[in-house]
Amino acid sequence: MATEAGIGNAKTYHINYSENDSSASFEPKKHYLRVDAVSWYLNKEGNFWKTFIASGALQIKLPNENYEVGLGTYKLDDGMRTAPIFNRPIIDDRVYLGGSLTVSVTAQAIKKDTLLSKILKDLGNSTVDVVTGAIQGASFAGPTASLLEVSKGLTNNIKEILNAGDKKIDFFSIENTFQLSKFRGNENYILLHRGADLAQDKLNIEISDKHSIELTYNGKFLDDGAWVLLRVSRIDKYSGVRPWYMKARNIRSEIDSFMDAFEFGAMTKEQALNQLTPSVADPNNTASKVMELISIIRNDFVLSYRDSLLESSMYKNLLQAARVAVNANDVAEYKKIRDGFLTETKTGVEPNKLVASILREEYSNLMFRDTLVGIKSNALEGNDLWRSIRHTSPVSIS
Repeated sequence: MATEAGIGNAKTYHINYSENDSSASFEPKKHYLRVDAVSWYLNKEGNFWKTFIASGALQIKLPNENYEVGLGTYKLDDGMRTAPIFNRPIIDDRVYLGGSLTVSVTAQAIKKDTLLSKILKDLGNSTVDVVTGAIQGASFAGPTASLLEVSKGLTNNIKEILNAGDKKIDFFSIENTFQLSKFRGNENYILLHRGADLAQDKLNIEISDKHSIELTYNGKFLDDGAWVLLRVSRIDKYSGVRPWYMKARNIRSEIDSFMDAFEFGAMTKEQALNQLTPSVADPNNTASKVMELISIIRNDFVLSYRDSLLESSMYKNLLQAARVAVNANDVAEYKKIRDGFLTETKTGVEPNKLVASILREEYSNLMFRDTLVGIKSNALEGNDLWRSIRHTSPVSIS
């Protein structure tokens, strides 16, 4: 018989979605980390939910980073056996900088109150909004500290409401630390469970489609005790939108239009080269705009090394291509060098001399930047630089 929620031993389990996945584990500065709270389950008979509401809080710690969010309210939709937590990541595509992942979760029930139920739900959603904003605005010092403090304050409000609630019932309070270097493959799951002791080899994740994830035990839905299921994803390429994307696209269009104008004689060679040379006197010329964009990309601390490297190198290559073409009075050369950049970076071996020199220069700039962060990794050193960048592509033209 399944254990009732709030009874039994608390334990965490690491579940590898694909045991045969031999792809790389997390590597600092190379991969992104994403954490989703997939679902939670509380084994209480139906009448219990007529008089009680349940909520809780989740805390995720990385080195020098602390994320706190509320779980919203536990609500089973018609036909559902588990309650969804959020329909979006708690931690969205964040470059992994090394170290362990600590997860802690608490869940409680209090006497049902319509107003409190709405407040707990709204507070839970608000905490995720704030954490997302903190990650999106990350600097070399990490996610925006002021926003993380706001999230912490909101989460504390949730805890205070639950602790002061009438007829409070504690379901669980669980914490554990995981070494992400031991997580292999693209998806791993963490089960935080209180109830009967479970055999690790009988736990499994079944996915019928991308919207349906079921946790099973010995081939059947796990209906024991109380649990929260998290998904930890290793991402190769950034999937979000950075604030500078529109600026980047405008610059690409400007250079293409600029080269068309040169081809049809709308400007002289001297005028063209002046536009393609950074100038203190003319900070709004084409080259100055490109260099400003490159500086923004280099200092985007949300991106992985190889995404920053490839992106900034692509725009430097674009500027170089335009200069080469103007000097040779051959616009076809511009298109050849521009389009050849992506081909050259997909081979997995050292590219042509021009592309290789640009990539090495940008890599040196990133290494200098990282003296501020103080994180060391050999992930992109030597020939691994060429092998690694073939696994991604410029994020601003996806």
